[in-house]
Amino acid sequence: MGPVLITFDLEKVVVGGLGVTGSAITAALTARGHQVVVLDDDPESVANIAERLGVELLDSKSASQIRDVISEATSVVPSPGIPRHHQLHVLADRAGVPVFIDAAYYSIARNLEIDLTRPCIHTVAFSMSKAFHGTHRLRIGMRCKKENIDDPVDFFNEIEMVSKISAGVGLEICDNFTTDYNQDKYREKQILVCKD
Repeated sequence: MGPVLITFDLEKVVVGGLGVTGSAITAALTARGHQVVVLDDDPESVANIAERLGVELLDSKSASQIRDVISEATSVVPSPGIPRHHQLHVLADRAGVPVFIDAAYYSIARNLEIDLTRPCIHTVAFSMSKAFHGTHRLRIGMRCKKENIDDPVDFFNEIEMVSKISAGVGLEICDNFTTDYNQDKYREKQILVCKD
């Protein structure tokens, strides 16, 4: 999802959650030289990850601790599992900071709720290719934005610079698999792996 991230001014980014998606986003942003502060509801459990990534980690349950961090941010990128009523969204609304929802792993998640009526939610992106072995490098996905901001992704779409192979594979995925395919097929195995 790297090209999508350049639609924001990413000088100082707040990442919500340091699980699988949050760790990947944080690593990508820090590799590009952006200042990243991570908020997590259980900071002790992810402190080693934050240290490895070299980022500041704050407890997202402490409104007083994170209010200033969010108001000083140029954008907020919460992990898809953060509930829609979480104070991260509330504070981003109040501060007028744009939020990018990277739902790259939506296909392997359950019961996610994204409240698109929140003023802060600017962009939501989904990956189709990360869910299917062998297609992960095709970068098949969809991005939905509230505003049409001219950026490289829009430019490529306007001049029809599209990977027809990726688009064809994406259409085949849509035609042959339900949105809950991975959940329905692999849920029991996922639970077993997570228990270990």
